[in-house]
Formats: sequence, C-alpha cells, structure tokens
Amino acid sequence: MSCVGCVSNVKQALLKVPDVAAAEVHLNPQGCPL
Repeated sequence: MSCVGCVSNVKQALLKVPDVAAAEVHLNPQGCPL
C-alpha cells in the first residue's frame, strides 16, 4: 500500500476511532510518514 493510501485510510478511521495513535498503529504498520 502506498503512503497516500495509508493517509486516506487513517483519515477515514479517525472518523470512527477517537484515538489517533491507535488508528495510525493499526492502519500504518510500516511507519509510513503522514
């Protein structure tokens, strides 16, 4: 998955997950910089 895809998924997850750090960890396991 590209970095752009990671960012999109994280942004969508933030609408459901109040913990930003948790969303990043689950959807961004490769450490793609936001």
